[in-house]
Amino acid sequence: MRKTNRTVWGALALTLLAGCSKDSTGPSENVLTDAEVDSFVGIINNARDAADGAQLTADGKLSGVLACSFIGDIAVAGQYTGNTEGTQVDGDRTFTFRKCRQGADVTVFVINGSLREVLKETYDSTSLTYTYDFHLLGSLNWEVKDRSGVCDIDITLAYKNVNGVDTVYTVAGKICGQSADNDMLATT
Repeated sequence: MRKTNRTVWGALALTLLAGCSKDSTGPSENVLTDAEVDSFVGIINNARDAADGAQLTADGKLSGVLACSFIGDIAVAGQYTGNTEGTQVDGDRTFTFRKCRQGADVTVFVINGSLREVLKETYDSTSLTYTYDFHLLGSLNWEVKDRSGVCDIDITLAYKNVNGVDTVYTVAGKICGQSADNDMLATT
């Protein structure tokens, strides 16, 4: 299930980039440029990937603190549950950015705020059907040089793969006030 999870997140990141982009007339006081949005989404991606290495206890509780590249950190807490057959996993993780000064391709961000990620993965071995439902919700305050703003995030994503083919993504919601709706077929 791990590789597909990363593929689904990659598709979501591309959708987020499309939803957050602004025109090319230059940045206003509280808007990120396209390159800054790309870096911002990359920071969220890195936090999600790093959280996979956080301490997971035998009862499914998750906790850890991820260091940011310059100063500050990201606290990760959550819970995973599943059935004994290993065909269903439910997850609930919270990422709390605490004065996280993170370097990126184009700039340095300072990020504060929380994101909550709720997911459900299922696999039916009879029909060879894999589903992944994901919800990311929260609000992140950002600072770049002398500009600052708030990015509210409320994204849902549904993914289904039947018999190893016909991968379908459905993305809906908003990020930074922009629509992130996207229905597409994708190959993995």
